[in-house]
Amino acid sequence: MTRTDPRLAVCLDDFGAPPKEALRAASEIGFRCVQIGALQGPISPGQLDESGRRHLRRFAEGLGLQIIALRVDFGGSRFLDASRTDYCIDRTRRVLELARELNVPTVSAPLGKFRTADVQEYELVMSAVRAVADHADLLNCFFAIETAVDAPDALQQLLRDVSCPHLKVAYDPAELLIGGIDPLAPIETYADDIALAFARDAERGTSAQPGRETNLGAGHLSLPAYLAQLDAAGYRGPLVVRRADTTRPLADLAACKEYLESILTTGATQ
Repeated sequence: MTRTDPRLAVCLDDFGAPPKEALRAASEIGFRCVQIGALQGPISPGQLDESGRRHLRRFAEGLGLQIIALRVDFGGSRFLDASRTDYCIDRTRRVLELARELNVPTVSAPLGKFRTADVQEYELVMSAVRAVADHADLLNCFFAIETAVDAPDALQQLLRDVSCPHLKVAYDPAELLIGGIDPLAPIETYADDIALAFARDAERGTSAQPGRETNLGAGHLSLPAYLAQLDAAGYRGPLVVRRADTTRPLADLAACKEYLESILTTGATQ
């Protein structure tokens, strides 16, 4: 990899700015790819008409940026709230349709914490994920569940039970660290299922206190080891820098990109 590697990406939402301003900032920092939150706001199915979708593609391309993923996050209990499940399914399907129209291959989403031991709860989340995954399959678009505080085997069980070729994983090492989970150990388990990988760091959580997000290199993630594990697992997709919890997004995202590049250029993943 080099400093101009087209896989270097950033989550646009983390800039905390309107879309055009955030796209300009991403380009100025030197990112080549972006992930965009598409649940609500200017870049969402309900607000982005056909003309707006063409304009978004042209505007991003004019800045040298490729949109490589969309993202949905409902917050709260997400798909586990029975009173909102149909809403979450419908909105996620619409975002998948938007992704297809924008030629974006992946939509990622956090599910929240679910328990395979709770039969009713697990059936609810499995049914919802299957409905979304089947729609993704129809559209030839990936729906990637973001790794979170659940034990890795719970998500792996869900992938097996739904059994859809377009249901994948968006690997977030920081969320695993925040939950006190070793972020490197599950990579091999998900080797065939990773559609998106985040470059994100955190301090490790404990039973007494959850961890917290940090800049890359300032937490407990060994970035060289993480990249090497992804490489060994056969992952060749985007590396999406995230800095969701910060009061100075421009400076922190630039610092994270610089650190990521410093690791990539040393050949640490070779």
